[in-house]
Amino acid sequence: MMGRNWLSMGMLAGIGLLASTALYLSAFPGLRAPYLFTVLLHAGLGLLLTPALIAYIWRHVRAVTLRPDTRRSAAAGYLAAILTVVCIGFGLSLLITGATRPHALEWWLHQIAGWGLVAGLLLHLALLPREQRRLAWRAAPLRWAVRSAVGAFVLMAIVDLGVSRMDQAGVAHADLPPADFSPSLAATASGGLLDAEAFLDAEACGQCHADVYHEWQQSAHRFASFNNPFYRKSVEYAAERVGHDPTKWCGGCHDPLLLFSGRMDEPIDVAEPASQAGITCQVCHGITKINDVRGNGGYTLAPPGEYPFAGSRSPILKQTHNLLVRLKPGPHREAMLKPLHATPEFCSVCHKVHIPEPVNNFKWNRGQNEYDNWHHS
Repeated sequence: MMGRNWLSMGMLAGIGLLASTALYLSAFPGLRAPYLFTVLLHAGLGLLLTPALIAYIWRHVRAVTLRPDTRRSAAAGYLAAILTVVCIGFGLSLLITGATRPHALEWWLHQIAGWGLVAGLLLHLALLPREQRRLAWRAAPLRWAVRSAVGAFVLMAIVDLGVSRMDQAGVAHADLPPADFSPSLAATASGGLLDAEAFLDAEACGQCHADVYHEWQQSAHRFASFNNPFYRKSVEYAAERVGHDPTKWCGGCHDPLLLFSGRMDEPIDVAEPASQAGITCQVCHGITKINDVRGNGGYTLAPPGEYPFAGSRSPILKQTHNLLVRLKPGPHREAMLKPLHATPEFCSVCHKVHIPEPVNNFKWNRGQNEYDNWHHS
């Protein structure tokens, strides 16, 4: 009897934790560490509980003795059992396929079955005869389930709120020195320098977006920096004639990795990865704001939001990262595809150019201008 009681406590507490993590994932979506680790917790709990839940349901169904006064309760219990199996089945399927758009139906069925089994379980208990119902609600297993669910949800919400407030207060960027990127009109969200490493790994994008990555490898964006010999000579010649500061005008569009990491304040090592990377995926998708349509790099850049272990070289951690992206692609999609990416103004930030006086020491001159030509066409 004691063993069965502990098994019941474990099963109901596990269901309570799964319900609380599911509620948290629905209520507080976003690209934050607490949220993403909760995705792993929810999946791990589901895997851990699956064999025990199936065994418990099998034993419980076989042990039930139907009486006229428990038929309605038994019907709700059978419904909860069926929904549990459906929820488990689609949950395991999503672990393999991911909750991407082609598998949206499985994701919705997993959600509906999950909340249905919770409702069915509560209905199963509520329809018991009065004395049995009173004993069930007072029993330790149900109390453990409620306490674990409420406690876990409150704890996750508190941690999430704390992390969100730190991000809003700019704590993550507090140690970055201010920087001047003029005469380019480009800026960073923090107002300071950025780490070029956060924008370098375009190859990682190719794991899921192989077709786009292949196109990028052969594009003008890929060869926009010092891997383009004509551009390299132009910048080196300008630096010899007028100094390094005016070359930042070029860097806003051609060399954002060098510009925002402060490397254009001094002679550039053409062999370093940042000078050979070109315009990577993370640069365009890291743009958070179009400042205006004057061109000359008139955008604001921030490191693109990434899932935990994005830059890890460990095969296990990299697979964990890929699993997170598959299980919860929504925050990744929102971080990488903003409304501004669908506007023609997005292209204007670099495909419209003027040469200001600090660059030519003469006067303002118009350079290339595809955006205005398109706008007036």
